Amino acid sequence: MTSFIGHIVMEPSTVHPGEPARVEVYGVDNNPLNDSSIQVSINGIPGSLQYLQFPSVGQRKLTVIVRTSNGEIERQTALLNVEGSPLTILRYEKLVISPC
Repeated sequence: MTSFIGHIVMEPSTVHPGEPARVEVYGVDNNPLNDSSIQVSINGIPGSLQYLQFPSVGQRKLTVIVRTSNGEIERQTALLNVEGSPLTILRYEKLVISPC
């Protein structure tokens, strides 16, 4: 069987809850797997490049599946750690000062 998945890059490798992680699947030639004859999915969602977010702390298992046009299938898993406090979003309100 031919191998198609070279490696899976996760940036950053550890995220906080709510923080996006960039996940990209590379081929054995160290180039992104974006060939039209190959279908790539990460956790069942099509695409070799995805931004993922998780709401809570824990280790997440990412399953990458590659399907070729001639029916070959390759699976590989990667683990992403979600640690720490959730991201907080600061809200700014516009202060309106009325003339006296």
